[in-house]
Amino acid sequence: MVPHRLGTASMIPFVFPVALPLKPLERISPSRFSALKKCRLKEVWAAGGAPQLLAVSPAARVGTIIHAVLEGAGKGKIREPHELEETWNASVERIQARMSESDLERHLVPLSSSALYFEVKKRQCLNMANEIVQSAVPHKADRPARQEPETEKWLQTSDGLIGGNVDRILHSDTGTIILDYKSGAIFEESRSPEDKSVKAEYQVQLKLYAGLYHSVYNEFPAALRVVALDGSSFDIGFTHEDCLALLDEARHQLADTNQIVASNESVERKQASLASPEPGVCRYCSFRPACLPYLQLRLSQLNSEADWPADFSGRIVEKRLLGNGYLLVKIVTERNEQINLRGLTPQRHRALNGDTKEIMVFSARRETGEGNYAQGSLTSVYASAH
Repeated sequence: MVPHRLGTASMIPFVFPVALPLKPLERISPSRFSALKKCRLKEVWAAGGAPQLLAVSPAARVGTIIHAVLEGAGKGKIREPHELEETWNASVERIQARMSESDLERHLVPLSSSALYFEVKKRQCLNMANEIVQSAVPHKADRPARQEPETEKWLQTSDGLIGGNVDRILHSDTGTIILDYKSGAIFEESRSPEDKSVKAEYQVQLKLYAGLYHSVYNEFPAALRVVALDGSSFDIGFTHEDCLALLDEARHQLADTNQIVASNESVERKQASLASPEPGVCRYCSFRPACLPYLQLRLSQLNSEADWPADFSGRIVEKRLLGNGYLLVKIVTERNEQINLRGLTPQRHRALNGDTKEIMVFSARRETGEGNYAQGSLTSVYASAH
């Protein structure tokens, strides 16, 4: 397969596989370290500013808005309650304007309709932001600056290889508390409602922040705390040794990753060395149309029982516009499997325009019966480069 070059983010040609450049990582962020360990290829593309090739979930877009409001409250940019809602509305408008320019996401506008629990999350965000504003204590001349609450505080190691912004740092006579706000679920999935284990990736993130805090101030925080959008908070246990060991591990991951990126190997070999395709990782990756290891593995496991994303490719044997205005497309895969894909909106899928012969469909919705799929809110269609 010969990759096609990618244009600007708003002009994706929708031909797979897409060629995305591999750039060395400048540093590792605590918020992305666990994701890097799961798949280095995905993080190299994300850190290098590669464009999203698939639609981002509305929930993730709302998370970006929430972060902007909380950041404004913590940095003192918002001082009055009415400014909180104004900031929220402005952030929503900015995100939706970008989504409206994208073939992948314009159908998800407005977020108030596409994002689950939009109004609930808005209220929770504004309540939390208001508490941050109200808790801000004016600086006193006789108090050291480091006793002031700090928001979006940048911390990094002396070599600059590991660094990131801490959501909030609180100082008191009993010690420093590092807070990290989360807009989504903070617990590991469990069948038992009594099991309240904070996600491992969040625990690692906060421990790295503690290690960074030590790198800057030569002391460790007294507590690490993850804060849910509803205001509930949970402390993360840690040891100094764990935090320092994670910093060392991050340095090794950075060096190993950049060594592969800088090597003289072919793009295919580099991708194979960096990628770790598996259902739980690939399901949330928006770079799948460019990932050769994923495409090769996924296409060989169409009917696998593993929980892979509902992606498939094949030759179009029938394309019909129905009376309800939606397209019905029938596909035959390389393994001679029949795929029926219904409910496609013609305006959303430029790859189906004209005389396209082969396509790959990403994030379809599974229907009853083998080989039956439908368009979902995140479904995208690419033409084959063959």
